[in-house]
Amino acid sequence: MPECIGVRFDHGPRLYYVATQRPETPRAPETPSASVKPHSVEPHDALPAVGTPCVVRGPRGLELAMTRTLPSEVSAPVGTLLRRAEPDDVAEHRRLRAYADELKWLLRARVREAGWALKVVALDFTLDETVLSVYYSSEVAVSLRAFVKILLPYTAARIACHNVGPREQAQMIGTLSTYESGSHSSDGLQSLSSTGTKSSVGARTAGTETEAGTAKKYAASTLVLRPLTRRR
Repeated sequence: MPECIGVRFDHGPRLYYVATQRPETPRAPETPSASVKPHSVEPHDALPAVGTPCVVRGPRGLELAMTRTLPSEVSAPVGTLLRRAEPDDVAEHRRLRAYADELKWLLRARVREAGWALKVVALDFTLDETVLSVYYSSEVAVSLRAFVKILLPYTAARIACHNVGPREQAQMIGTLSTYESGSHSSDGLQSLSSTGTKSSVGARTAGTETEAGTAKKYAASTLVLRPLTRRR
């Protein structure tokens, strides 16, 4: 089985395993032999430490993730570890998160104007800005074509929409709150207990009126249109 590490993305607390792409450690022979040596990792092959960011190719594409586990053998990894994250990767990730947040408020304002029975939960770009995931909640059928049309003038990314339930909403809100507070320790996301999740949801509910007021300032297009060029 391939060697993998567990990582988490900032759009949810689920643990994903990605292959490290390192050579597999040879199995020790039944009879020890001095001529057989275990695989040793060179310094440039060092894996990211637990609690540090890394760049992976995951289910959505190129993403920044937080390392959560030590290497172990997993039968079916869902992605590949590319490298330890550089300062430029982290800066780009933060820039895209800020822009995704701007688009979230704009989308909420447009949805409110149209009177659609849905809630926009979060938006999230991949690290190479080729995919924009839109997480929303609705109990009725939604015209995704009209939904996506709102975002087309602002991004050249492929837009993927995901209808999430109450449990997923609570998990996403709790996870995003952890990242926004700057808590990137190795047990940062693991500390999302049921009590912490309830408090996050409670605080979010209490701020509904504030959200409504903030969304009004995006009722008119205040965002500067970005160049519609897809990155290679």
